[in-house]
Amino acid sequence: VKGRPFDVRDVLSHHSDRVTMLSIDFPWFYDFNNRSLLEVTLPRLAHLHLSIQSENVDDFDENYDASHPTNFFSYLMPTDQFPLLRHLTLDRQRLPWKAEYYHNLTRLKISSCTLYPSSDRDLDVCVVFQECPDLEEFELSLDPSNVASQDFSPEQCLLQQSHRIPCKALRTFHLAVPGAYAAHILQSIELFAVTTLYLRIFE
Repeated sequence: VKGRPFDVRDVLSHHSDRVTMLSIDFPWFYDFNNRSLLEVTLPRLAHLHLSIQSENVDDFDENYDASHPTNFFSYLMPTDQFPLLRHLTLDRQRLPWKAEYYHNLTRLKISSCTLYPSSDRDLDVCVVFQECPDLEEFELSLDPSNVASQDFSPEQCLLQQSHRIPCKALRTFHLAVPGAYAAHILQSIELFAVTTLYLRIFE
């Protein structure tokens, strides 16, 4: 579905009990304070893809305010709206690292986003591994033009692990992040069944 959320809402409201897969591409100029999708509950939704699209990447970079104080994807992800959600894909912006957004997922893909999703610095992605014991596929690809290793230090993390988090179901692990961030993640989790591993480390 492409377009403004209120158009999507009109469609979904008539099929909310049947929708199991949903993909929405927002234009970069959309008013991110619009909360109309909250009015639709999708009890059977299992696959969700949200992205911010631009026909011209340079225009996107020039006009998009990455420091916007509100993360608009969080408006679309109330914890009680998608109880069966298992596959989540986010493009160009991510949700805060909070348990309510990443509960019981089996597949998570986040690409082309910045290190910080909003004015609040929530740095510890490890909350995902804590809350999703059945996670099978994980991808986190940050935008190298907007982050750097010096932007992150493990001491800033909200979670302080005394032991590694077991990831017994994780088979696909894809990481494209600054070196310090990669080191923190890899030192915080324990991989048992990975068959596909991709690491891209940048400074």
